[in-house]
Amino acid sequence: MLFWRGWRGFEYPLMRVFVPLVRRTDVFVDVGANIGYYSLVAAALNPNAQVFSFEPLAAAFQYLRRSIELNAFRSIRLESLALADKQGEQTFFVPRKEKYDAIADHLSATGSFDPIQAQTSGPVVPIKVLATTLDAYAARALDKPIGLLKLDTESTEHIVLAGASEVLSTHRPVVLCEVLPGRNSEALEAVFKRHEYVLFRAEPEILRRVKQLGHSGQHNDHVMIPAEVAEETERLIAESTIARLAAEVQAS
Repeated sequence: MLFWRGWRGFEYPLMRVFVPLVRRTDVFVDVGANIGYYSLVAAALNPNAQVFSFEPLAAAFQYLRRSIELNAFRSIRLESLALADKQGEQTFFVPRKEKYDAIADHLSATGSFDPIQAQTSGPVVPIKVLATTLDAYAARALDKPIGLLKLDTESTEHIVLAGASEVLSTHRPVVLCEVLPGRNSEALEAVFKRHEYVLFRAEPEILRRVKQLGHSGQHNDHVMIPAEVAEETERLIAESTIARLAAEVQAS
């Protein structure tokens, strides 16, 4: 989709929000980085930012690492760790398709700690992965507060956030988060409301304020902004969208 349609081809509503935010952040954390789309864009647009990418799925991890090498990015710290609500070894469910069994690192779908969600792509194989909490990792590895946090862990985002209370309370990052229908929206909503975040749904050309997290039928990516900077951040994103649209009209 990216090859044929450019940046409008894949998760455009969220990427439209991500671009102006990552240009202004000092630390971006990509949880569930997969092949690294957001991490790579962050490094390209803001070489001064520290980027931390977490991906426990070995097949995805190797492509992200290769892309970092090919682009000679120095600002991305790559971690083959999962983030969860506790530290230690945990069971992770990896999709496997018989058609690709001869390929050790095939990437047929995304994995998850949630076997039900993982199985939506077909048969899965349980593996052991190392996990830590975002609070623990931030305390030992970060020297600046997280400004932007992206979560896409296939319905376990609330579990990641259960291990990130200190980050949400003190770092106050803007959070970009996939919300899958019928999975964990209520748990996520409770976390963000407890930490006084304003909820938005990312839609093409608009960041829509919502009272509840939920799937709109077409758009499932959401943006959570600390209440104290919600209006300022909303205005920044709107101004960026207007400027980009004007530039596209002029170019055409």
